Amino acid sequence: TGRYNIQASFNRVGSMVGMFFADTKVCDFDGAVSCDLVMFKKFFRGMLDAGVYISPSQFESWFVSTSHTDQVINETLQKAETVLKNIK
Repeated sequence: TGRYNIQASFNRVGSMVGMFFADTKVCDFDGAVSCDLVMFKKFFRGMLDAGVYISPSQFESWFVSTSHTDQVINETLQKAETVLKNIK
């Protein structure tokens, strides 16, 4: 997100989402391993501390389902924004 001077790339297929800390679109394994894995680790830890359990690896997908209400999604986005704002 440009708001916090953090480069991120997202991939989505259906309800699967992948997030990569990179300044370009990630399309293959070589692209994935060149991403900022330290930044992902900080993001993962921040989300975990906020009570949001995402996949612990940048190489895994997140899944959205019908059990995720608008309220849950909005709370998750707010927590993600707080984590991104505070990552150093």
